[in-house]
Amino acid sequence: MVQERLIYFKTLCKILQISELLCGRVDGEEKYIEGFSSSHFILIYAQGKAFESIVKDLKADFKLINVDDCYTQSEIDILDSIDRKLAMILKNSQRINLTECKDCKVPAVGAFCHLCGKQIETKLKICYDCNQVYAPSYVYCQNCGKELSISTKFYYDYEDPEDFLYGVDLEKTDIADEKD
Repeated sequence: MVQERLIYFKTLCKILQISELLCGRVDGEEKYIEGFSSSHFILIYAQGKAFESIVKDLKADFKLINVDDCYTQSEIDILDSIDRKLAMILKNSQRINLTECKDCKVPAVGAFCHLCGKQIETKLKICYDCNQVYAPSYVYCQNCGKELSISTKFYYDYEDPEDFLYGVDLEKTDIADEKD
């Protein structure tokens, strides 16, 4: 899992033309490596040996700047506050894209489309071939391309429904017993 996140992080850095990374900001047990461009902010975090492994891997492709060399503790606290606010904004923006009106093709927040008034599909979708569960707006599986089945469960029933944007392992949900 760490290796997949690292590959994704490195790819994003290259796409966004980020060549310098801020390394070592701490939040609890987590240590962060952050990349900034004029319009983007991305980060990866890990603990202990996983963090050390990530740093070692990134040194080959990026200039790493130790956070202790750049910021005072009060500045680090401000960055932490910004990071928490950005995480909340991201979570809310992802939640909006979980459902959409099939006719208007616009994101929907409630049970009915704000443009045409039609009811919004809020049941989760399942790919039984890949054992993945997706957000209601998905039609096809991201892994195999097959059409998704409709679950009896609503995404509103879950504490963090935005996880379904990326697919959730069917066995980690209470949906696993639905297949006939």
